[in-house]
Amino acid sequence: MSTLSAAACFLRQTARPLELRAYECLFEAASPDGFVAALTTFRREDGGFGGALEPDARTPDSQPLFVDFALKSLYQVGARATELGAAACAFLRSVSEPSGALPYLLPGALEHPRAQHWQTLQPPSLELTFGIAALLHWLEVEDAWLDSATESCWSALGEPPDGAHALIGVMDFLEHAPQRPERGARLAHVRALLPGARWLAVELPFEGYALTPLDLAPRPDALARACFDDATIEAHLDALAAQQQADGGWPLSWEPPGEAARAEWRGKWTLDALVVLDAYGRL
Repeated sequence: MSTLSAAACFLRQTARPLELRAYECLFEAASPDGFVAALTTFRREDGGFGGALEPDARTPDSQPLFVDFALKSLYQVGARATELGAAACAFLRSVSEPSGALPYLLPGALEHPRAQHWQTLQPPSLELTFGIAALLHWLEVEDAWLDSATESCWSALGEPPDGAHALIGVMDFLEHAPQRPERGARLAHVRALLPGARWLAVELPFEGYALTPLDLAPRPDALARACFDDATIEAHLDALAAQQQADGGWPLSWEPPGEAARAEWRGKWTLDALVVLDAYGRL
């Protein structure tokens, strides 16, 4: 059985409807309407997204982290559901600092099961705002909160974050935010930071949890692709393909907060692996 066929069987047997609908859009030419409908089931009255959309936080309530997950999922499928992004701005405005800085999780999330890395709250920052603002621009959302947050993000690019997770959002921002004369210099500065970013494993093999160059450059035309030589990318593609397990899915490198979260994450992780391998011509 091929990599794709085995993964498809795994997704049909175990994945959430959200990831299964995404797979059907990306690999079976299905309409994105089914995916958008599945994502909308996580939408809350305040415009945010809840229902443990990001499986490591089992809270039913809207969270900035879940908005980020929703927007990334829309982008992955290519579903420009602008109305979802516009509604999310109302929620984001209600929980952000005046600068647009966002917490990953709100205090109520601590009342529910969650993974170890979410045991304590992190203070609001622009780390999450970069990626959210980027994809709201990709959705062509027009909103005063987004305009203000975008200004803050451009100002903060003089001293960008040094963690790989946040730098993914920074690169998305540089790709999708309205262009400015300083973009070229900011992009060059951030690209210089990427290979040494915290939580990034460039050398193989590595143990435990880390992001890889493929997380920063999930497709050949990604802005971060130029930061890594061909040999590095090919080695990580080999390693990613080799991680597929006998059941057709990909494993996790961290401990989720329970078996339901593990199953949900494996569906998402498997979908993400297929998307990257396909983008680089490995399927």
